[in-house]
Amino acid sequence: MAEIFTVALVILVVVVIFNIIIFVHELGHFLAARWRGLEVERFQIWFGKPIWKKTYNGVQYGLCLLYTSPSPRDLNPNLV
Repeated sequence: MAEIFTVALVILVVVVIFNIIIFVHELGHFLAARWRGLEVERFQIWFGKPIWKKTYNGVQYGLCLLYTSPSPRDLNPNLV
C-alpha cells in the first residue's frame, strides 16, 4: 500500500515541477514581449474559461479550468 502512495507522490511532484518549468518558460515570453513594447492582452495558466482572473496594468492574469500550459497572448496575431 505504501508503494501506491509513493508512486502517487512522485507523479504529483513531477507534474508540479513540470508546471513550474512551463510557467517560467512562458513568463519569459511574456516579459520579452513587454520589454519589446508589445501590448500583451492576457497571461493565463492553463486554457478554457477562467476560474479566477484579475486585470492589472491592462493585462488580464488568470487561472483557467483545463490543464495544459500557460500562454501569453499579444494583440498582433501576425507575429509568428
